[in-house]
Amino acid sequence: MPISVIGILEYSLVEASPRTVPSHLRNPSIVRRVLPQSLAPRDPQTLSTITFSSCTKEVFSIMPHLKKVGISETKEEYNSDGSSECLKNLVNLFELETLKCSFYRVNREAQNLYSYALPSNLKKLTLIGSFLLWENMAFVAMLPNVKTLKLKSYAFQEPKWELTTEVFRCLKQLLIDNTILVHWEATNTDGFPCLEHLVLRSCKSLEEILSDVLDCILNRIELHYYSEFAEKSAREYEEQYGGLDVVIRSDW
Repeated sequence: MPISVIGILEYSLVEASPRTVPSHLRNPSIVRRVLPQSLAPRDPQTLSTITFSSCTKEVFSIMPHLKKVGISETKEEYNSDGSSECLKNLVNLFELETLKCSFYRVNREAQNLYSYALPSNLKKLTLIGSFLLWENMAFVAMLPNVKTLKLKSYAFQEPKWELTTEVFRCLKQLLIDNTILVHWEATNTDGFPCLEHLVLRSCKSLEEILSDVLDCILNRIELHYYSEFAEKSAREYEEQYGGLDVVIRSDW
C-alpha cells in the first residue's frame, strides 16, 4: 500500500479536505473493514476533516477517544434533507475537546442548535456558516467546559442578541466574525465571568459593544472591519478601564 495512503489513515485525515480525500477513505468504518488490523488507525485522537454523513455511531464507536474533530458539510449533503441530523451522534464522543463544524456556505433558513448533541467535555467550539438563531446560545452556555468560542461566517444570523439567563462560566475567548448583528444586549449582567479576549471581525452593523463584558476580567478587545459605533464604544471603554487593551485594525 502506498505510504501516502497509510499516512492519511494513520493520522485520520488530519489537515485533509473532503474534496482531496477519496470518498471511500472518508468513512473510517469502511477503512477498518478493508484494512488489516496492523494498518488500521491506532486509536486516533484527531479526525479532520470528515463530512456530515460520516458522523455515524458506527464511525465514532471505533474511535471512542477522539479529542479533536473537524466536520464539513458538502453541497450534496446540504441539498439532502436532514443531513445535520448526523450531528446528534457527536454525543457519543465523551472525550471530545475541540470541535470545528463548517456548514455549506449559502444562505439558508435559520436552524436550531437543539438538533445537535454537543459533548459536555468540549473546550473549544467553532461554528461556521450555521445560520443559527441567537437564542440557541443558551445551549452553548450550558456546555460547562468551553473556554474558546468562535462564531464565523454567519454562524448566527439575527440582528439582535439578547442574553437573559445565559452564563458562559468558563469562556475566556470569544470571536464573532462576519455577522449582521446590530444590537447586543443583556438582562443578565454576569454572563461572561471569565472572558479575557473578545474579537469582533466584520461586524459592520454592530452599534455598541455589550458593556457587561467589561464587568468580567476582560483585558483585550480586537476590532477588525468594524462599525464606527463599535469603535466609539471600544475607545470609551479603553478610557474607562485603564488595563484594557483595545486593538483596532482595518485590515486582516
